[in-house]
Amino acid sequence: MFPPDAFQQLVRNAVMHRTYEGTNAPVKVYWFDDRIEIISPGGPFGAITPLNFGSVGLADYRNPRLADTMKVLGFVQRFGVGIQIAQTALRANGNPAILFDVDSNWVKCTLHLRPGIMAPQKNDELGESGRGGVKRSAKPSAPVNASVNAPVNELQRSLLHLIKEDNRISHDLLAVRLQKNRSTIMRNIRSLKDLGVLKRVGSDKTGHWEILNNDEQ
Repeated sequence: MFPPDAFQQLVRNAVMHRTYEGTNAPVKVYWFDDRIEIISPGGPFGAITPLNFGSVGLADYRNPRLADTMKVLGFVQRFGVGIQIAQTALRANGNPAILFDVDSNWVKCTLHLRPGIMAPQKNDELGESGRGGVKRSAKPSAPVNASVNAPVNELQRSLLHLIKEDNRISHDLLAVRLQKNRSTIMRNIRSLKDLGVLKRVGSDKTGHWEILNNDEQ
């Protein structure tokens, strides 16, 4: 479904090029039925910009010691070509090209299945291991109601949209995706709960979100 070379290159890139300053957020890998999302804290660095991101042979190093160590250990064969190797492997396997979402605070890359291929649903989850950890999350299997008409603000609507996509999404990932701090996310989630629009089923670690029908405008 996904060529291992592409997956390995992108995860290693995420660990090597992420920022380790000012955040304890881990690198996260979310495995859905139809795609893989890899989210790395920290946007482009140095000579790399959103416009030239992924260009062959272009490289800069936020963490030069880590980059050298990964090369010595054999995790990196040649600098500046990891994304190209991943794209080539995906193309040879019949997968679409990688989609990059490049922001000043994070980078997300998405790998999609080959057209016409349906993946079995993943129900397991790898725990976060702190800075540089990797997490895999299943696409939500619990029902999520699509009709939400409560008097909510734009941020809360964005929260509900992301929760509808993945009802096991964490507070930390919501903060990354919406570029807000964790306290802002939690405050707005509490407001949604008070409005009767959102509730948490189960524990913070193993539970899921449930969006409730609400006919108020």
